[in-house]
Amino acid sequence: MMWSPVTPKNDATEKTPTARSKHSVTLHGDHLYLIAGRNGNIPLKDFWRYSLTDGVWEQLEPTGDRPPNLQEHTAVAFRDSIYVFGGEVGFSACNEAPLWIYNTKVVPAKCSQTF
Repeated sequence: MMWSPVTPKNDATEKTPTARSKHSVTLHGDHLYLIAGRNGNIPLKDFWRYSLTDGVWEQLEPTGDRPPNLQEHTAVAFRDSIYVFGGEVGFSACNEAPLWIYNTKVVPAKCSQTF
């Protein structure tokens, strides 16, 4: 067993995610979902899907309520949804602990509840 780099098959005109830390990546079916994080001192709000079958990145633009700039959050996939919990919003931690649900079959993301 050994590590090997993955080179996306996107063509040169297509966007791919920037380098980042404090993000989450969740496996759902044959896709990896990359959610937010930060690039240096810049908090990110972007949302990406990588096809393990095709080797292509796609930036997702769900409609409806969206999570804010998140970093240090957690995410898990269950059935047809990805659950994103907590994390820092931008540069400051808040007293909220939001749970966001992204349905992989229905495009809009929604905030389930805030504790």
